[in-house]
Amino acid sequence: MHKRFSSQHRSPSHTIMVTTPRHRLVRTLLLPVLLTVLTSALAAAQSFETLRAQGYDLPPRLGVRLSLYSQTQAYDIDSLTIGIPGIDPSLLNGISIRNRTKTDHAIVDYWLFPFLDVFALGGHVEGTTQVDLSNLNLGLPIRLNNLSINYNGTVYGGGITLAGGWKHYFGSLTYEATNTSLNVSSSSITAWVSSLQLGYKVQGAAVYVGAMYQHTDEHDRGSYTMPYFGSFPYNVQFAVRHAINYQIGVTATVNEHWNLLFEGGFGNRRSTMVSLGYRF
Repeated sequence: MHKRFSSQHRSPSHTIMVTTPRHRLVRTLLLPVLLTVLTSALAAAQSFETLRAQGYDLPPRLGVRLSLYSQTQAYDIDSLTIGIPGIDPSLLNGISIRNRTKTDHAIVDYWLFPFLDVFALGGHVEGTTQVDLSNLNLGLPIRLNNLSINYNGTVYGGGITLAGGWKHYFGSLTYEATNTSLNVSSSSITAWVSSLQLGYKVQGAAVYVGAMYQHTDEHDRGSYTMPYFGSFPYNVQFAVRHAINYQIGVTATVNEHWNLLFEGGFGNRRSTMVSLGYRF
């Protein structure tokens, strides 16, 4: 191996470095961070190669996945302001509120360590929140119209997954947070999700069961048209009625790079997901 040395020489007197206390503090804090990141990256690469050499089946570290997801769940009213004189907002407690959401999104993930995966996601979201007011008794000889709130836009977010396995068994714990940019400026949705999955792996496929906790905040402002009385402004905050549901899913590995996933959610929240992934 030949090493190349530079013949160029610069006298120390040509460069003057001024180090202020602030610069020293930044340098003092930055150096351990850089060393930690570098050491972690080297340790992760070494641990992947070591585990593979020992016969463990680990996926390629970088992946891209396209997913189609839909869900239906019940909402409760967390807070409400409505400009109808003489109407008590507490009358709306317990009424039927259903939300339907669909997303088409892409996920990019990377295994930092054999047990830790980080990911970012982005895509399209559309949904409808339906508030059933037909049976609401206001003491008036009129039947109220239902309130439908439709939206679509961009969803984005990220999260982490902790995973481990033993022989044919595996488990994972995922945390994910998302936000939206909707076409209706008077609406916004934020959510965070935590899911636990336990599964069994066979050659080329795996099946798993799990549970998901979902916290969703939907905020909408608009106007409601009341028969014979005209339109009135409202400002409402919805929250998930039942935070937990259950999952069952199956994955199929086509080869080292391609894989498919099918998942269904049941219980108080119904959901379906189909996903196609490629690992580099």
